[in-house]
Amino acid sequence: MTMRKDPECLPTDASPALVQFRDGVELFCATHATQESGWLWVEFWDGTRRTLPPQRIKFVEPVETVLKHDAGDEWQEVKDAELVERARREAEPDENYQPIVADGGEQQ
Repeated sequence: MTMRKDPECLPTDASPALVQFRDGVELFCATHATQESGWLWVEFWDGTRRTLPPQRIKFVEPVETVLKHDAGDEWQEVKDAELVERARREAEPDENYQPIVADGGEQQ
């Protein structure tokens, strides 16, 4: 079971980013990390995870977040309101939705 991600309540270690592929496709992920192999691990807003091959990626642009505090809890939220709405749309369950993955991407 995958857990949807909330762009206004991300863990402090999340690294949201826009991933631009060489073919022009752009993905918005809730968090990402580069593996030792060079592949990019991403988790999307719907909770699915993939690894993406480095040769397909043009660049990764970190998304600005704001650190929030309340009663000893810490979290971060995506600063850009348009990206917050995009993340919410991408997190919605849709029986016809298939995440776009570059050739060679692996679901994890």
